Amino acid sequence: MGLKRKGCVDPVILSTDGMHFIEYRHDFFNDQHSPMSSVGRREEPVGDYAEDARHYLNLLQRLVKAIGFFTFVALNIRSTEVAIKSIKMKQYLQRQIPKFYYLRKCFGTKGFTLLDIGSGNHSASKTTRLFPNCTYHGVDLQKDFNNDETDYASMADFFEMDLTLLDFDKIPDNYYDFIRMAHVIEHLHNGDKVILGLLPKLNGRVYLY
Repeated sequence: MGLKRKGCVDPVILSTDGMHFIEYRHDFFNDQHSPMSSVGRREEPVGDYAEDARHYLNLLQRLVKAIGFFTFVALNIRSTEVAIKSIKMKQYLQRQIPKFYYLRKCFGTKGFTLLDIGSGNHSASKTTRLFPNCTYHGVDLQKDFNNDETDYASMADFFEMDLTLLDFDKIPDNYYDFIRMAHVIEHLHNGDKVILGLLPKLNGRVYLY
């Protein structure tokens, strides 16, 4: 044990006495174990420690669940923010497409009436999604040209007609803020006459694309 000096004590030695824990000290001078007299005996039932352990374990489990829940919420909020930014970026890029770019340049977020010549391929829903204040009227040979219920719901009106016949009486005069004819004229043998026939449909602002 090395050098033994009188009064040198081993701080605490624990031993099991049945269902109890008892603290001892070692008196090197007498070279024997004796119950601690300076602090007295401390006897506590093992059951109390087990109950405390269960209590703290339960608290720890609750804490872990709470951390997991708030982590889940934080991750979902982050995912939602990323999704919103992605949608905004997608809308921004779509607005750079010429047929949408000029609508944005002319009207911004203001309301306007649009006559879309050639309104297939989901043109109605794409337009009203980017310009929710737009009143959309479509013109085409048939209404269901690669369109669905979302597109039909986006149309305030639709005119089914053959432009080359030059019969535009169904379309109201002096009504529209903007007439859009994207990739249409090149498919018509009399496109110049079609444009002349549609000009009276514009109101005083006169935008034709």
